[in-house]
Amino acid sequence: MVIDWVKFLKEVKFYNDNHPLFPKTKLAHNQDFAFEAQGLEPIFWKTTTQVREIFKFAFENAALPYFNPHSFRHTLSMLGKKTCTIEQFQAWSQNLGHSKMSTSLDDYGNINTHRQFELIAEIKNLNQGGCFIG
Repeated sequence: MVIDWVKFLKEVKFYNDNHPLFPKTKLAHNQDFAFEAQGLEPIFWKTTTQVREIFKFAFENAALPYFNPHSFRHTLSMLGKKTCTIEQFQAWSQNLGHSKMSTSLDDYGNINTHRQFELIAEIKNLNQGGCFIG
């Protein structure tokens, strides 16, 4: 659904990478001089309320449990942390809108104790460069 949405924004609305993924609804007066939605504006919402409502509506229509928009940022950050080199993760972090990689690591970087032991064991077993465990 997200891929189709991005394709729509780029190919139909001619939005670019600097435009919002979830643009503001364009409001205008109808024939009765009442406000109504009349398309989209390439403007960011001032709050997250409307985007959350869009997500809730979409999840309900797909008969799926609701996940808030920020949960996707969390998932993407965790995926990047597991799959990227340090340099790649810096780019990944910037792509999430974080000016510092430490934001991605601090906000989404908690590793539970069990996983910490697994990772240390992997490093010790691989005995490769980059990390030294004495």
